[in-house]
Amino acid sequence: AFVWQFNNIDVTKGDGVIAKAYDARGTQVATDEIARTYDAVTLRLTPHTAVKEAADGSTVTDWRADGADIAYFDVEVLDKNGNVCALNYDKISFTYSGDGVYLGGYNSGNGAGCFQNSADTAGLSFYFGGAKDGVTTLGKDYVYAENGTNRIFVRSTRNAGTFTLNASMDGMLPVSATITSEPVETDGGLTTMMASVLKPGASAAPITTNVAPMKPLMLTKLKIDWAKVRTVTEEDDTEYYDVYINGELRTFGAKTYKGTMDNMFGPAYEILAAVNANAEIVDDNGVKTLVITAADGHTYHYPENSNQYYIDNNKSNTNECVDSTVIDSIGVLIANLKQTLEWAGVSFALDDATRTLSITY
Repeated sequence: AFVWQFNNIDVTKGDGVIAKAYDARGTQVATDEIARTYDAVTLRLTPHTAVKEAADGSTVTDWRADGADIAYFDVEVLDKNGNVCALNYDKISFTYSGDGVYLGGYNSGNGAGCFQNSADTAGLSFYFGGAKDGVTTLGKDYVYAENGTNRIFVRSTRNAGTFTLNASMDGMLPVSATITSEPVETDGGLTTMMASVLKPGASAAPITTNVAPMKPLMLTKLKIDWAKVRTVTEEDDTEYYDVYINGELRTFGAKTYKGTMDNMFGPAYEILAAVNANAEIVDDNGVKTLVITAADGHTYHYPENSNQYYIDNNKSNTNECVDSTVIDSIGVLIANLKQTLEWAGVSFALDDATRTLSITY
């Protein structure tokens, strides 16, 4: 996702943030407001189980005491207005009792560099796969809030009854929620009851706003005086470098320039030939390939239009090179000079102040 950042807007101050949209004439066409979230003051536990339709047509819970049915509790960190504190990553502790197997929750690695609110959450950014300092929160009696929320799971037993979960956070009063499992009729360990189904909740329909179409900015036809039209040439801001070999300025079929990740690119084969390196361009099944023989006898193969190279003609074992080779409009092979010169054992020096690449051999 992409986020457009507005400078000097602090969402932790004031009562909220108001955004207004204007058309090209400066007329306001839309607005939205987000209330500010204040400091965390309490927790909220919300249980979720499967549901079924009762005889009177009402909807009732359907957590079954079959030893396998899963229910879960959403735990949320709230401010004084009941809003979720999305910047909270503090530790939430749990106790529980009753007929149910506590399975616990999970921390996925979120929280890195975020607004931890206590020393206890320091280092939460080191979570990876739910582990912190080599210890996972899976099955533990605590989790860390992620964006102000988390989730705890519980499995039913074969004894019907209630299960109560209590949640607490430092500085807050504990909260609790209770669910009740329903008995399952069995005969010799078998049952004719189908497993319960937890249906996904339906999301509310998105809010749509109809904005009247804009009127044309110009009510009269635009007239162009072609005699005053001027052609503007696009400025080339490429950083080109002069190439010196043994102190002599040399000119090749294409220019040398700084490109991706500050690497130097240029007519690799022509430069290698000028310093008597063991290099050639071969036709490999219709693909122009720069082949360089190193001092140790290994050959490096660098095909055109590719950011992969292979060694000793072993095409099944390729390696990645920064950016790809290209054949320019006059047929010159442009490649990563740092890579190709190093393969050939040719040393060079760059001077960014004078924009020069110097080779001495």
